[in-house]
Amino acid sequence: MTVISETGYSEIVFNPGKHKGYEYNYIKDLYVSIALPVIFENNLCVIKCGDTKYIDPNNANRCLDCPQFSIADPSTGACVCQSGYGYINSTCILCTENQYKNEHSNGHCMTCATGKYSLTVGATSDQVRLPCSNGDIITYLNTQKNICVEYPTNSEIDVDIPFIPQRLDCKCNSGYTIDVFEQCSPCTTGKYKMYSGNEPCTKCPDSLGYTLPGAMTIDNCTCLPEYTKNSHKVCVPCEVGRYKTQGGPGTCILCPEVSRNNTLSCKCVQGYTCKNENELCYEYPVGKFKNNNEDSTCNTCKQYSTTAQAASTTTGQCVCNKGYYTHQTLELCYMCIKGKYKDSISNDLCDNCVAGSYGSFDVSSGINVCDKCPAGTFSTKIQSLSQSECIQCVGNTYTETTGSISCMQCPENTVLGINNIGINSCIFNLGFFGPGANNCLECPS
Repeated sequence: MTVISETGYSEIVFNPGKHKGYEYNYIKDLYVSIALPVIFENNLCVIKCGDTKYIDPNNANRCLDCPQFSIADPSTGACVCQSGYGYINSTCILCTENQYKNEHSNGHCMTCATGKYSLTVGATSDQVRLPCSNGDIITYLNTQKNICVEYPTNSEIDVDIPFIPQRLDCKCNSGYTIDVFEQCSPCTTGKYKMYSGNEPCTKCPDSLGYTLPGAMTIDNCTCLPEYTKNSHKVCVPCEVGRYKTQGGPGTCILCPEVSRNNTLSCKCVQGYTCKNENELCYEYPVGKFKNNNEDSTCNTCKQYSTTAQAASTTTGQCVCNKGYYTHQTLELCYMCIKGKYKDSISNDLCDNCVAGSYGSFDVSSGINVCDKCPAGTFSTKIQSLSQSECIQCVGNTYTETTGSISCMQCPENTVLGINNIGINSCIFNLGFFGPGANNCLECPS
């Protein structure tokens, strides 16, 4: 007897009760399976588990569920991945974007053909082809990588392009051009671009070579820095003594005092500098010089030299400090040797210490100087090297001041007292008096 089960399969029942381990219920003289479905094929009872089940390999009388996202293969009864799922590491994995699988099998997902792209996840047909689109983000197809890429910033796309946009369909907006990174960059200063496209920007005319970045028309071209328009609307250089640092239609500005215009701004003249561009210029201090009309840093005189005045402009104005002289060959400043001195800031040679003086080293200034012999001493020697060369006055002699070259004799009728410094050190002999040693009078009888 052939009976149609609830599963839709034909079942052949030979005997009531039990048959090959299957249980049947008696219903209106018919026996209907309540266990495994079977069909009659080639004169045999064949078990059919259904689309999502397979026969337990350890028990031929039991059906088991296929793994997730798989289905029973009608020809083999084995579980295979559904269409839209690829077989990876014994697991059915959903096909990603730009992939598809159009059959139930344990094969891999296939990549869309070159030039086509699918945004559908788990696509089951190679006929599912979508243009590059992602909501508000406009994209184009990168045919080399077969992926959708967002359009470059500041670009647009023609409306009459093919179904799937390509990279070449992206056109930079006016005022922008394609760069080496395939991005739309604004036209640089001095250039403009009127129309959308990937062509290079156009250079402004020579005298109108200034624009803000991203200029779109030739009308955006205006005067360069250091240029201004004259009465004929032509860009001309700023007059001497004026400057203009920015491009545009502005006028040239008068330079500050002791400066001149040089390229884009006012520059301090030789010997002067400024802290910031176009501020007032101030003179370089003593010991420094500047020999150009730029705002460059100053030059410092060589060691042991300085300038006689501020705002010096050349190295020739650097002269040796006090106590130093110029070596004629080496053109360097050297300290005067002991017994010599130089009191001036100049390149003169050192002078000898004169008679009545001696050479010594001044700790505070760090140079050799000449000190005078103390009062009560004298010296006739030139270029004495120490105070020991100053000679003490002897007998009835004295000196009035320091730096003496000889001693003076005490007046008549006087004799030297306790020291020999000044005429007052001469005292009266016995029997003489007077208003001073030079006017000795004999005492009355």
